Amino acid sequence: MRPVIPPIRKTCKRYNLPGHAHFLTFSCFGRRPFLSRDRSRGWMIDAIALARERHGFDLWAWVIMPEHVHLLIFPRRETYEISAILTTM
Repeated sequence: MRPVIPPIRKTCKRYNLPGHAHFLTFSCFGRRPFLSRDRSRGWMIDAIALARERHGFDLWAWVIMPEHVHLLIFPRRETYEISAILTTM
């Protein structure tokens, strides 16, 4: 039996700078093409809309690829956390 090796999580520094736009990129689990169908892309769009309502940011640009997403957002609140925004999506 092969040992189970946990996936390596990327670590990155996130800066919460009021008055600045943020370019966010995130991938599907295992870089699998879960967003290759209209229905799953619709779910992603719904999740982004929910995150916009909850966290108060403007969505300036977006690209939904089959296995990852790019967003350009501008938080409207003085205090916010990029990590919390990403968790909602």
